[in-house]
This record gives sequence, structure tokens and C-alpha cells, in this order.
Amino acid sequence: MGAPVSTASPADLEHLAELRRRRDEFFAPNPEGDERAHSRGLLTANERIELLLDPGSQWAFSYGLGPTPLQLGFGEIHGRPVLYKAHDASRGAGAYNLRSRVNMRAVGHIVDKAALPMFYLFQGAGGQIEDHVMSSGFSAVGGHNVGARSSVPRRGGVFTAILGNSFAPWAASVADFSVMTPRATATFVSPYIIEFATGKRPDLYEMGGVDVHTKMTGQICRRAEDEAEAMETLRTCFSYLPGHAFESAPRIMSGDPKDRCDEELRSLVPKYPNRPYEVRKIIERVVDRDSFFEWQPEFGMNMVTGFARLDGHTVAIMANQPKVRGGAIDMNALIKARRIVKTARTFSLPLLSFCDTPGIMTTQEEEHKGLLTETTVYISEKMASEVPTVCVTLGKGIGMGYFIMGGSDPEAITLSWPTTQIAYLGPEGGAAVVHRKKLAEIEDRDDHRLLLDELAEPFRRNMNPWRGAQMATIDNIIDPVETRPRVIQAFEALGRGGRR
Repeated sequence: MGAPVSTASPADLEHLAELRRRRDEFFAPNPEGDERAHSRGLLTANERIELLLDPGSQWAFSYGLGPTPLQLGFGEIHGRPVLYKAHDASRGAGAYNLRSRVNMRAVGHIVDKAALPMFYLFQGAGGQIEDHVMSSGFSAVGGHNVGARSSVPRRGGVFTAILGNSFAPWAASVADFSVMTPRATATFVSPYIIEFATGKRPDLYEMGGVDVHTKMTGQICRRAEDEAEAMETLRTCFSYLPGHAFESAPRIMSGDPKDRCDEELRSLVPKYPNRPYEVRKIIERVVDRDSFFEWQPEFGMNMVTGFARLDGHTVAIMANQPKVRGGAIDMNALIKARRIVKTARTFSLPLLSFCDTPGIMTTQEEEHKGLLTETTVYISEKMASEVPTVCVTLGKGIGMGYFIMGGSDPEAITLSWPTTQIAYLGPEGGAAVVHRKKLAEIEDRDDHRLLLDELAEPFRRNMNPWRGAQMATIDNIIDPVETRPRVIQAFEALGRGGRR
């Protein structure tokens, strides 16, 4: 048989030729802009998209209109459909313009209807001032993400990467997961606008660099050393989550037996309750091997959060970190815990907590930060969550800290190691309150310490887990060695996900 004969008219061929020209122009390199990006150690938008998506899966949105500062399109990650938005700083400084507003509005509807996860690759100058896009188009550019974040369950996840100087990266503040590189910044406005308003121009990196957002604000979940690592981090995080709130997360088996016991667990928590230790060692021995993916490791470091897998199923993790502030829960730790609880609730992920805390860090400094309000907000979020929860108490479970970690949750399964201390107040704190008049009569510091230790002894005797089990605040006391199989059994009893 011969080649098929084209039935297209000359006019049709002309239109197709124009489409090919525009498509080629859309994907064509921008030598000057690309060289400028590479000289600063940055990648181009096309290079970032190529690293993010599965090979050959990209389908650019509206490429027939030619080059644009904002690339939108569809693709796949681990074989699952996603939508991406990548700023092209080589064209119009990567700023939103009128066309961006129209495209974002259209894409927003597609995302809602198809329940697609959205990946944002930020580097840009915010909105083009002459187009007035940030006033007339805010609902298209930023409002969609803010509204989606406020609803639970939400349809698709939001994932962001800050890869260059980014002004008004709205999605980063409401994303389910975010990553940032050392060469990037994220601020509400540029330093030039601040200089105009105040007469002083701040240093861009001191105002919104990676150290600021990973250590101080907590708005960024992970630091990546370069853009390739940032894209791989986004892909890794997505592997733990469902594509949207109405499906289950992928089950990825590691070959780690569900009934595996670990003798090392008996020796990882010190005999004396106030000695520090590394809680990550316990997490890593309980979950599937090499499956722990930590969130915000540089923020609120007295709380450890992230994702892991148990028998191949994704679970959200939160744990007190006794090596930092004794595991006491301060403002940043509460913010961090609330974020992982919110994520677990959004995606119906089981929640596993490891408790070893002396309670809330109620210092004057923490009170001035709004600790009482943040505690109330956390409790509201936790009580609204219906996901299966298992709490393992490793050491101390004192007061409100025990409740925050899920130890007093009547709908959770609470497990305890046999050496734990659970009480309303710690022994010394309880003795100091009950016997404050007697202690106030002792002036010598050594004598005061000896008397306090003596008065605290009855409190210590009543802080054992057996009393907690009698009072139904503990469901089961377990040998540390068998923590992994008991936790898996507990989740199997509760069911893998919350209500949908």
C-alpha cells in the first residue's frame, strides 16, 4: 500500500504549519536567558520540568500561543497524572501577566474536576505591575490554592519548589509539601518595594533565604542542595501520598517482615528519664527499613515529623525529640505537629506518634508567642481528625504534652513500654506544687534539693504504666522489642484510612 493521501486543504496546511511554528517557538531554547540562568547556577524551566516528570510524559498547556513567562502543563510522576506550573525567568522575569491569569483560571477548574495534584516550580518577579494582574487576577493566581487549603478533604495535593528569587509565591505558604534551594529566596515583595516604603533595602537572603524558611518560619519542609535534588525530593514525597484525598496512597513493599522484632529497642531509651537520646533511631527501627522521610528537620527540632511506611502502607509520623529541650513541646513544635496532623487528615493517612515529653514548654517567652492560642488551634485540628491513630509512649507522658501526642485520645490505640512515666505533672513538679510551703522554709540549696527529691518519691511510684493501664489511659503495655509488629496489628485493627 502507498502512503496515505492528505485530504487537507491548502488553508488547513497553512494553519498546521503555523501551529508547528508556534509549538517549536514555545519549546525552543532561549540562548541569552538560558545562559544567564546557568551562569547563576540555576536551571531553566524546561530543564526543571524534565527532571520532575516521567520521561516522555509532558503535555504543555496552551503551547500554541507561543512562549510565556509561566509554563503550564500535564505530565506523570511515578506513572500518576499531575499538573505542573513552572516560571520561566528568562521570559518576562517569570512574572504573572494577563495570559497567566486566564490560563491559571482554566487550569484551576481542570484541577478541581480531575482531582489532580499540582506541582509549582517557582522563580519569578511576582506579577507584572503594568498588567495589574495581582489585583484583578489574585483569585486565579493565589485564591484557588488558599481556598483549596481551607477545605478538608481537598481534591489534589499541592507541592512547591522555590528555585530562584521568588516574589509572592502564594502556593508555597499553603502547600502540602515544599522544598527550597540555597540559591533561592521567597518573600512577599521585592526589597525595592520595601526600600521605597521604608527607605531601607534589606538583604534578600536575610529576608527570605533558605535558612529563614527552613529554620525560622517553618514554611519550607525540606532544604535541597541543588535543583536536581529538589526535583527528586518532590518526586519522593509524592510517592508517599495519594494523588488526591479520595484515593489511597500507593502501597510500596520493601521486603521488611511485618513481624520483625528488634532487640536494640530495649537499649535505646536511657534508664534515667531525663537523659537525652535520638528518637529517630527508634522510628527507623519500627517502620519499614529506609522508609522514613522527614519533614522540617531544621524547624521545631524538639519534634520530629514526616512520612514512613509500615508493611508498605504510608503513615504520618510525629515524635518528641528528647535530645532537644528534653522533648518539651514549645510553640514551633506545636506548629510542626499541627501541620503533620492536618496533612494526615487531608489525605486520610494513619498517624503514628512516639511520646516522650515532660509536657508543654510554658516559659514567658513561649507565652508571649501565643502558646495558649496555638495549643487550642492544635487541639481543634486533632479532635476534627478521624484518621486511625496509634501512640507509643517510650518514656515520659506528662500533662497536656501526653494529650497532644495522642496518649489520651479515646479513639486511638495507646501502647506503652514498661519503663514509662505517665502523670499530670512530673514528680519534682508535682512535689514542688503540693509541698511549696514546706520547701519554701528551706534556704540551703542542697538541703532543698534533697527534700524535693524525697517528697517526689511517692509521685514517682505512681507514674508507672501499670497505673495508667488500670485507669484506661493505656491500652497495652508491650516489650520494646515487639513494637513494630504490635503497631502494625493496631493499625490493622483500626483500619488503614479515615472516613472519605
